[in-house]
Amino acid sequence: MFDADRHTLGPTSVLAFMPTGVPWTEAQYFPWTDVESARIMSRESMPQEAINAHAALFANKGLTDPNVILGWLSGPTGVPRSDLFVLIPIVHLGTSEQWMMLFQTKGAAAVEGDL
Repeated sequence: MFDADRHTLGPTSVLAFMPTGVPWTEAQYFPWTDVESARIMSRESMPQEAINAHAALFANKGLTDPNVILGWLSGPTGVPRSDLFVLIPIVHLGTSEQWMMLFQTKGAAAVEGDL
């Protein structure tokens, strides 16, 4: 689960990641400079294996955005232990467009993806 300063999409100092169900004390924090790039991708373009692996998240009633954010961190210390991440926008945490605006505002080299 991703967040930015506890449910605030701006201004923020870090991008936070935490496994679903764990307390905030176990969150990992990444400075925005660690985000190499990000782009919007349609949710239906995701591999079915990824959707199955996160079935509880995809069942969230707030999951109405048809897109996800596909991004890369600048090193091998990503989420979890990879440089690739997928942010699935849930309504109360921001839309894909709001997240992309945040990545761009924070200087992440955001690029547009195919919708």
